[in-house]
Amino acid sequence: MRLELDYLDYSQTELMNTLNIPLVLLEDEAFDDLSNDAAILYSRFLYRTRLSFMNNWIDEENHVYIIYTIAEISKKMKCKRDKAMALLNELEEFGLIERKRVSRTKPYYIFVKNCNSVLNQRTNEEETDENGGKSTFFTRSEKPTSRGRKNRLHEVGKTDLRNKDIRNKDIDIYARGRAAPKNNDSTKKKKNKFMNFSQRDEIDFDALERQLINRSS
Repeated sequence: MRLELDYLDYSQTELMNTLNIPLVLLEDEAFDDLSNDAAILYSRFLYRTRLSFMNNWIDEENHVYIIYTIAEISKKMKCKRDKAMALLNELEEFGLIERKRVSRTKPYYIFVKNCNSVLNQRTNEEETDENGGKSTFFTRSEKPTSRGRKNRLHEVGKTDLRNKDIRNKDIDIYARGRAAPKNNDSTKKKKNKFMNFSQRDEIDFDALERQLINRSS
């Protein structure tokens, strides 16, 4: 059904709640074989890390983690369970996330990696190569990209986000990073800004995200 929507005023774009997709995922050759759905899911994980920072979800190594169940991925991505698991495996294969099991009865902890790190690695290795050493960047990147597109998830009817002609330049698709808070006593004692909870696997994340949106608007 075609919706009758209002014309967009430029000033209204600042009020919209948008999902920020890091440009490196769409344009860098290291992620040429990353599917669009996986890039969108990674961006959802980035958004969720904001809640983890605010609620001090940090492990003993001072790494922030998120909880995102298979059921929630299926709901957010509008896909079946098998596709949701395949997207998680794809992100893990590219090194964009790391999963850690903490209990058989609880969901995995998901550690979201910094996708921009690939740019720093390339710069360092190109400098090494200029000094007579051998760059190993492309060797490491062959694992996720050598499988070929025929073994990847087929995205029938999906818009190719990498097409520069169709991207709206007015939309901010850069992910804004935030430094992780120090894992000290004062941080641990900090009260939850959103809601109190006792079991993290029972949190209503949709409610948390709505509160985050309201605080930002």
